[in-house]
Parts: sequence; structure tokens; C-alpha cells
Amino acid sequence: MAPEPRSPRLTFVDAARGLAVLLMLQTHVYDAWLRPELRETDFFRASQLLGGLPGAFFLFLMGVSTALAAERSRDRGVSSATLVRRTLGRAVLLLGVAFAFRLSMYFASDHPDIDAIFKVDILNCLAVSLALLAPLDGLANRNARVSTSIGVAAWLAIATSFMWDGGIVAGLPERVAGYFSGRVPNTTFPLLPWAAFAFAGHATGTQIGLARDGAMDGVMSRLLGLAVMMIPLSMALDQLPTLGPHYDYWWTSPNFVMLKTSVLMFLLLACFWFEQLNQRAGKALRALTGPLSAALVQMGRTSLFIYCVHVDLVYGSRGLPDLWRSCEIDEASKQLVALTLAMLLLSYAWSWLKTKASALARTPLSAARQ
Repeated sequence: MAPEPRSPRLTFVDAARGLAVLLMLQTHVYDAWLRPELRETDFFRASQLLGGLPGAFFLFLMGVSTALAAERSRDRGVSSATLVRRTLGRAVLLLGVAFAFRLSMYFASDHPDIDAIFKVDILNCLAVSLALLAPLDGLANRNARVSTSIGVAAWLAIATSFMWDGGIVAGLPERVAGYFSGRVPNTTFPLLPWAAFAFAGHATGTQIGLARDGAMDGVMSRLLGLAVMMIPLSMALDQLPTLGPHYDYWWTSPNFVMLKTSVLMFLLLACFWFEQLNQRAGKALRALTGPLSAALVQMGRTSLFIYCVHVDLVYGSRGLPDLWRSCEIDEASKQLVALTLAMLLLSYAWSWLKTKASALARTPLSAARQ
């Protein structure tokens, strides 16, 4: 949900973030609006299995876009120190948005909980992970950035079990410990292992940044080979003795982090190939693929806005309270379609307002008075 590079060649990264938005919307709608007894169905379990992807995908894509933006800035001669300061500034801004959003939810709730303001949720994780990525901008050597990103991602994944179940955070205040362990109450996205996806994305984005005109297909083919290789490797490693004090595949296993990273790479590659199809398709096919591609890109570029608005609607006690845990699957599905279209329309309106505000800000005061 971080600002995205606007190069036409790389709109597939925007589209990938738009895909993450769609996955997020379905996860939250079915979680919040299905009747309680339907939460035991295979349908709901499949929905929530997909629900494990959006947060990781947002982190992964933040790493990708941060690396790509830094690569372009280096080409323009921007210094490493400036890049580090810029990334840290964006991280601080995003963390401020996270607390402001939680504060607004607190005042909008019929049952406000002060602890909810300090919940370690996806925005907090994105902000702190972005700050952790900043030192990579200080490494002038591209190979050093890739190897460091991979090394940190691996360390975060391996250390997760020790941090969650090894008693390391036992002496920390709960609101601090929540950034390191998912066993702490009021924590949804601790840095371990979630920040690992941001570093994996940074390594991926640095590789994509190597591509020049005509070379993107080759880079994507190499990334495809890597993603394919990671699947059997993660399964093979999972047969070895457990690392850490407790084996919990779905939450703390580094092998699951590797498998999920492979899936995220496949999703990014799928968006790249879809963009290529859209560009090369005939007029009839483009009439179908073009609007979908444009919608994904639009939602991807306004993902932070969509996140804040839809969470208040879906989970906020003053949003759509009549739908809370009261829908059949078909009704919830219809509401999901309606919510998605509403978010897309609001996204276009938000972009239009920002464009108008930006144009007005650039207009000299004397001209504005005329």
C-alpha cells in the first residue's frame, strides 16, 4: 500500500497490488458478514486460506516497489543517503497513518477499546518493515542489496519460532512485544515473520530493476524458475528436524514462509503476463481484458485509501451493522461484488480529487483569483 512507481512498463506491479485488494476484500467480507454457523464450512475455510495472502502480498509488493523506485533514483544520480532518508520519511508517514486510522476507528466504535489503537496490524507492519528496508538503499552494490535482502528474509523466517515460543519477548511491554510475536494479544501482523516478505520483495524488485528495454521477459523467466524451485525445496526442508522450540507450520515455520513467497512471486508473474496479453491482444479480446487491467491498476494505486474505507464499513460498528454475521453465502457474495464496485468508484473519485487538489496547489494565487 506504499506509493507505486508509475512507469508504464511496470504497471503490472500496480495491477498486482489491485489483485491483493480483491483478495483482501473477499477475506474481510466473508469473515465479517457470514452467519456464525457458516464459518465451519469448506467455503469459509477456502476463503480464509486465500486470506493469508493479501497481507503478505502487500508487504512483498512494498519491497518490490521500494527497490524499483530506488533503482530509478540511482539512475538519476540521487545519493544513497538521500534514498535512505526518503524511505525513512515514508515509513514515518505510514506509521502516522496507521495510528490515525486506529484512532478514527476508536471514536467510530460503539464499544471503544483503548488497546485497539495500539493493535499491531498490517499498516504498522508495513511502516516498520519499510523502515527496516531503508538501510538497503545505502548499499551501492546491487548484488549486495539482493544478498542482504535474501539473508535478512531468511533470518526473520528462521527466528520466528524462537521469538514466538522461546520466551524472548516475555519481559517486554505487551505493546512492544506485539511487534515481535504473534502470541501476544492484539497482534495480527508481527514483524516476524511478516517483514520477511518485504525483504523477499525487495530482492525481487532489485532483480526486475536490472531489466532494460526488451530484457524484462528474460528476468521474469528467471524469477519463474526460482519460484518453481522454491516449492519442492520448502517441502524437502520441512522433512528435516524442526528449527525452534515449537513446530507450527502455518504460523512460525520458515518453510511455509518460503512456500508462500513462491506463491507471491507466481501472482506477480501472473499480473505481468496478463499485462503482456492485454498489450498484444486483438481489439475484441482487449475489450474484455482492458477494463479489468485498468480497474486492477486503479485499485492498486489507491490501495491504502481502499483499505481504510472498507475496514470501517465491514468491521466498524457504525458502518453496515445489519450485515454483521447475518448473511448466507450467496448474499455475502452479492454484497462483496457491490462493495468491490463501490470501492472502485470511490477510488476513481479519490484520484480525481487528488489530481484537482494538486493542480490547484500548483496554480499561482493571482491566476486562481481571475
